[in-house]
Amino acid sequence: MKLALISVNQNDADPPLGIAYISSYIKKYAKHPVEIRIIDKENILLAIQKNHFDIIGIAALSTDLHKAQKIAKEIIKISPSSYLIIGGVHITIMPQHLKDSAFDIGTIGEGEQTLLEICELFSERRELPLEDLSKINGLVFKDKDSNLITTPPRAYIKNLDDIPFPDRDSLKMKEIYLVPQIKQNGLGIYTTMFTSRGCPYTCIFCSSASFWERKIRLNSAEYVVKEIEMLVNKYGVDGIHIFDDLFAVSKNRVKEIADMLEKKGLTKKVHFSLLLRTSMTDEEIIKDLKRMNVTHIGFGFETASPGMLKRMKGDTATVEKHRNAVQLCRKYGIFVYGSFILGNPSETKEDMELTLDFLRNYPLDQVNINQLVPMPKTDVWNIAKEEGHVNDSFDFAINKLSNLFVHEFNSNMILSKEVTPEEFKEIFLRAQDIVRNTKVSHFELKLRYLAYLKNPIFVKKLWLRRKRVLYLMGLRKNDVYDRVKDIAIKEQLVKAQTA
Repeated sequence: MKLALISVNQNDADPPLGIAYISSYIKKYAKHPVEIRIIDKENILLAIQKNHFDIIGIAALSTDLHKAQKIAKEIIKISPSSYLIIGGVHITIMPQHLKDSAFDIGTIGEGEQTLLEICELFSERRELPLEDLSKINGLVFKDKDSNLITTPPRAYIKNLDDIPFPDRDSLKMKEIYLVPQIKQNGLGIYTTMFTSRGCPYTCIFCSSASFWERKIRLNSAEYVVKEIEMLVNKYGVDGIHIFDDLFAVSKNRVKEIADMLEKKGLTKKVHFSLLLRTSMTDEEIIKDLKRMNVTHIGFGFETASPGMLKRMKGDTATVEKHRNAVQLCRKYGIFVYGSFILGNPSETKEDMELTLDFLRNYPLDQVNINQLVPMPKTDVWNIAKEEGHVNDSFDFAINKLSNLFVHEFNSNMILSKEVTPEEFKEIFLRAQDIVRNTKVSHFELKLRYLAYLKNPIFVKKLWLRRKRVLYLMGLRKNDVYDRVKDIAIKEQLVKAQTA
């Protein structure tokens, strides 16, 4: 059988590791042959038209749902016999959205084992009978009358080490994801990885806890170091961003990873960036992260108002711990990135001013200050729903919300009754001035290339990926990205059909 896994984030700079994990898992554990094609950074409809796929899977966040539904509607026109499956956070949290979509099936929760069982069923039966689908846990699907049927929840994979490394070989790593990029600490080849899944905390604005059911699982230190070693030796990466919600939740594991990386000499070859919770930050953990060669740490500070911080993140987070985290990173020479949120329910002008004062007194290397957007199945969503800002049919695309937070003032999404739209806008615009002052200008970024042209290794990397580098410098259009813009999909399909 033939399986297509589609990434709808055609302009995302990071590889779609979620579907790459599914690909590697099925390739390892499938009893029947499964030919898998990851469709990423290319014209989706043309790729579908050129190949017949038995099953087509698309993963989507809430902010991607409109795009995924639009693509699915076009796919059924050119491949009507294919089964369309949607997975990811949104369909897990709001499975009722499958009903009016073009998708046949939704996977609820972790997708590797679920999709494997679907592929095995199709390989054996050459179809997906409803009575057999009902025996697979972690699904929502339509019956013959388009009513939704939900099967029992899927148990999470207990040992994350049982999941192979993501199938990066099926991605356009060399063409797209392994090109020299300019970061704060220089020019290099950067990529991403995960070493855990889940988060036990319940921040009122984050839907991660709902998806992972407040559970966290960790890859072993041995697994993590083997993947890092592979990324360095096979793909030649210079820097890795660890995407975990809570990489440092286990101090012992961090220490083990640091020890193993030092023993293998990898700390001299690759550096890391990651996210850290200020409530977990102490000198011991920062020392071990420094030994790992962690050069950049991002903190979700969210606010510097004690009252708002407790409301948003619970009793474990305090402003004093925010200050301590910044000071420790400064002591050990680690770049600090901070994320803040304005526009929380019940937030006052005074609360917001405390956040701006914190940034003046504890200046960070880089800052992001966003207006809060309610995400499904969070406390903020429930509040926004009660006040009429959102509903169960809320469309993030129509409401022009392209990601978790918004960087521009949105008068329709002020969730606090304690400030007027005019007051919020004035404070929000002042906050963006702080953001702009921490960002490196495009001109400065271009100048940074010059310092590295003396290094023959970087010159070779630049030459091999010269088209992508010129695009990053603003000197050339990116043909790959330009080809896959949504507005051009239909035009290209028509041209291909009439050629």
